[in-house]
Amino acid sequence: MPLADAYETLGLRRSCSDDEVKQAYRALALKNHPDKVQDETRRRSATVRFQEIQAAYEIIIETRTRTLSLAAVAPASRTALMAACERGDLALASSLLAAAADLMAQDATGRSAILFAASAANLQVLRLLLEHAADVNSSNCAGHTCVMYAVGAGMQDSSKAAQRLDVVRLLLDEGASANGATGYGLSALMLASASGRVEMIELLVQRAAEINASTDIGLTALTMAADKGHVDAVKLLLRSTASADHRYSNGKTALMGAAALAHLRRKKAHSRGHCTT
Repeated sequence: MPLADAYETLGLRRSCSDDEVKQAYRALALKNHPDKVQDETRRRSATVRFQEIQAAYEIIIETRTRTLSLAAVAPASRTALMAACERGDLALASSLLAAAADLMAQDATGRSAILFAASAANLQVLRLLLEHAADVNSSNCAGHTCVMYAVGAGMQDSSKAAQRLDVVRLLLDEGASANGATGYGLSALMLASASGRVEMIELLVQRAAEINASTDIGLTALTMAADKGHVDAVKLLLRSTASADHRYSNGKTALMGAAALAHLRRKKAHSRGHCTT
């Protein structure tokens, strides 16, 4: 999304303050949160709109953060080492590091080589970078950390689930924090919970991930798991002392959201059954 479109999505001018950006994001995110919509068709549209709002906020904050942190220095382009890490090309990455490639170089969004390796979930390349003293707590301009990139967003290809688990475990073993978060509060545990990955949730909880941390609009790991109907993830989080009474900014609890989703699914199933009789 272009920066101009991001400001338009939030209904803001480029000259607005950071507080105005935050306030606009909160208001629109609450108004368009899918949890507030019962009709499934409208819920899908609300989800798309909600994702656009989140993306717009992240782009604006990321751009402003980058401008402040880099000052007059132009942002780096993607380097050959970054590309090698993204592709999982161990031989090329090794050759580049031997030739003194800059391990700490960042692209325009603040990503360094280790973030590309974490996102690709390539254990060998990641180990190579760590041998050269890569920073396991690196993050991009928006605050996405190595652990968050390794966890990934959404449902992952099952063939990579074990790889991602191993990569996250390695990062945590090497001193990465399980509690890094973006500017609006999104964490690795929330990403894992939103996609119902029980083993990943279990690992993060074991490594002291803050279970009841919340985003700017009050979303927690539990509310995200409940919103998506991930029963096993919800049970695990509750056993791990997640607060069932935590409320969204709109006043709803995770269990209210889960109940609404269950009701919607039962209604849909009943409707399908009725149509076939």
